[in-house]
Amino acid sequence: MSVQKDRIEKFLQNKEVSPRDEAFAESLLGSLQKYPSLTPRQWSAFEGMESRYSPEVIEQRRAWKDSYTEEKRQMAEIAAKYYLTQDYGYYKELARKVLNGEILTEKQYNSFVNNKYAQKVIEGHMSEALFSNGSLVQFRNIASLPKSRRDRLAIVIDNSLQITSAVRGNKTYSVLLFGSSHPIVTEERYLRSPKKKK
Repeated sequence: MSVQKDRIEKFLQNKEVSPRDEAFAESLLGSLQKYPSLTPRQWSAFEGMESRYSPEVIEQRRAWKDSYTEEKRQMAEIAAKYYLTQDYGYYKELARKVLNGEILTEKQYNSFVNNKYAQKVIEGHMSEALFSNGSLVQFRNIASLPKSRRDRLAIVIDNSLQITSAVRGNKTYSVLLFGSSHPIVTEERYLRSPKKKK
């Protein structure tokens, strides 16, 4: 029995192995039935996979799952919903996993949640809205807004829309401009309390 075949068969006896990694290992055994040995690239891929199932790494994964609190799950879900509105291909895949109830690895979680973009979104999501539903607001008079909105009064319809910007003041609202019959979506940073009449 070759050393490679022996290592792979021993690996497959580990009950912690995921179905995906098990399928890969089985495919390598299939290659060894046709060829005397695996290619350097195949063997390197196997060794990398094998290292993820050492007793130490398995214990680290268990400890991470045990520490996966409701707060961590909530933070991941907030970030996931944000990423699905953006053009981050890699994060979109992880976002779908999170929203399907999967627990990311510790490394994935730290990359996914503990970055400046996700943290700004989480901060905006968790903060209390400055303007309550039904309240009167006024658009700021700033160059980044269309002229048709500057200084206009509006009524807040919904102050809990999905956040799509990783900036300060990103809490997202649906508001109805005075004189309009169609609500528009805007962000808290563009709104203020109405100016008091002199």
